[in-house]
Amino acid sequence: MRDKIAQYERAFRENQLILESLVKQKEMIEIKLIRADKLTGGLASESERWKDAVSKLEADLVNLMGNMMLAAGYQSYVGVFTSSFRNELLELWKSSCRKKKIKFDRTFAIESCLGDAVRIRDWKIKGLPADQLSVENGIICMSAKRWPLLIDPQGQGNKWIKNMEKENNL
Repeated sequence: MRDKIAQYERAFRENQLILESLVKQKEMIEIKLIRADKLTGGLASESERWKDAVSKLEADLVNLMGNMMLAAGYQSYVGVFTSSFRNELLELWKSSCRKKKIKFDRTFAIESCLGDAVRIRDWKIKGLPADQLSVENGIICMSAKRWPLLIDPQGQGNKWIKNMEKENNL
């Protein structure tokens, strides 16, 4: 009889260990399910953002040639002009593109075409004035292959240019 009781107690302890192991596995699986639910929920919202990005990229592909022509002209020729004359030139070039049926983004801006928001923010931290003309000048400076001639209405561009020359080993 004692042997039977000892045998049942051993079986009970073994079953208790198995039960504890299964409870731990259940808890781990529940945690994984919660995480998976959060991940799929997050990815579902990302899906909308990705769809928007795809449609923007498709539009950019259609407008690529015109946008690059406008950007190249802007980068190469407008640096010496005032902001208002730059806008007039850009409108003249857009009109010419329309006449020749060259597609371009109707909201074309040099900042969105050749600019990088993180880089521009870094420039502002390093002393570039925050106005649109200075940002455009910065984009022209950093993307041009030759030394650009620019208007600096605030007279603060020298400080920023020296920082950029140091940073880029120029």
